[in-house]
Amino acid sequence: GCQLSFKIKDDRIAWVEGIDGPSNQNRLCVKGRFGFDYIAHPHRLKKPLIRREDAPPKGLNVDPGNPLTHFREASWDEALDAAAAGLAKLRDEAGTLVAGFGSAKCSNEEAYLFQKLIRQGFGHNNVDHCTRLCHASSVAALLENVGSG
Repeated sequence: GCQLSFKIKDDRIAWVEGIDGPSNQNRLCVKGRFGFDYIAHPHRLKKPLIRREDAPPKGLNVDPGNPLTHFREASWDEALDAAAAGLAKLRDEAGTLVAGFGSAKCSNEEAYLFQKLIRQGFGHNNVDHCTRLCHASSVAALLENVGSG
């Protein structure tokens, strides 16, 4: 990934600069330069959460400022075991009906691991990424004007 230098003021990230490295040569994209506000966001999760047994049906009245109305804190071991069990059940019951859709917030390394989860864990290639849609218009313009996208 890109090499970054974080500038701190009052114990918070004030701005980000690139470091001269082979992947970004001291330059940053918009996300690298300005996409750090979620780090100190009050709704950022800092501990694993597991859905409570007495929680209302999924998607109803979840307050991002108070997730404990629907979830409870858990240890990392408990949360990872629950996630693994849920993914195994999904694989066994749904198989190739499952598709993975990646996020642009992920690093290259995270995107690699995500596609590996879908391809090896679920045994198929039903995996995509939002950039295919986000950049469809720019790729079409590049193809038309430059001959390559």
